[in-house]
Amino acid sequence: MDLNIYLIEYWAKERLSEVRAAATRERLVESLQPRPPFRVALGLALIRLGQRLQGAHPTAPSSLATRPQAGWFGAAAFERRLWRCPSDGRR
Repeated sequence: MDLNIYLIEYWAKERLSEVRAAATRERLVESLQPRPPFRVALGLALIRLGQRLQGAHPTAPSSLATRPQAGWFGAAAFERRLWRCPSDGRR
């Protein structure tokens, strides 16, 4: 039993149109730029805002950054030895 030539042409045209539609979809997807996640965009925006608030080229750190802090989380808390290793020969 022979297939009708018109039926074979119809199937070929249908398949060709499906392949063209898939290629068009792939080109469209590739042309779109991926959006970064919200947390990344927010982080970059906060960094830019901080740079704008500091100025283009900060000359010196602020007095708050150089002032020694008091309390447990200050610089002095990390300088004092809270625990001495027994293998450490220094006293």
